[in-house]
Amino acid sequence: MAKLYLLPSSLGGEDVNRITPDFNKVLIQSIKYFACENTKSARRFLIACGLPSPIPDDVEFIEIRNDEDIPQLKYAYQLLDKGNDVCYLSEAGAPCVADPGEALASYAHQKNVKVVPLVGASSILLALMASGFNGEQFTFNGYIPRDKSERARAIKSYHSNAKSGYTQIFMDTPYRNIQLLEDLRQHLPANTKVCVAINLSCENELIVSGEIGQIQIKKDALHKQPAMFLLA
Repeated sequence: MAKLYLLPSSLGGEDVNRITPDFNKVLIQSIKYFACENTKSARRFLIACGLPSPIPDDVEFIEIRNDEDIPQLKYAYQLLDKGNDVCYLSEAGAPCVADPGEALASYAHQKNVKVVPLVGASSILLALMASGFNGEQFTFNGYIPRDKSERARAIKSYHSNAKSGYTQIFMDTPYRNIQLLEDLRQHLPANTKVCVAINLSCENELIVSGEIGQIQIKKDALHKQPAMFLLA
């Protein structure tokens, strides 16, 4: 029976030995079909995990940038239907979690193809683990709205939900991180507990947790860097 493997990739430039178990490294040696969000980053990650460089010609990549890439999805479906194992990895972190892949996983379940989630890096869980906030009850809100009025409403909603005991986790496009931190300071009481987790699992990892009115983060440490924001 075919299997769909869901392979977490790196979150940045970290040593893959830190975030990828040996089981995953051995497994990818036997896979001939890799569906991925970005072929270039997927090839780089797989080579770092031990796939030969250059990658053998019989290894094929199917780039599925989102769940609306219908022709590529249909091709991946056909591979599973014919009994081939397929491994899906997103550009960064865990596939199907704030990243593409759910359409492929959903199809596999419909066709009784075994779906195998593999262990690896997840910025959401790493940030929650390090925050010191409630890890039993939490909500991942995805990307915060870009529109100023919608953004303000979202921040106030997150704050209200956080007061009820649910840790709120969210993110923004990296080049808007500094503005997001300023928006949090503007719309939240100064004693609101906030955690900002930057470049998780990388050498320049920085995790700051405390009251929004007191925490200090240098702009160059936050600007254009992947970050998760949490409220408690």
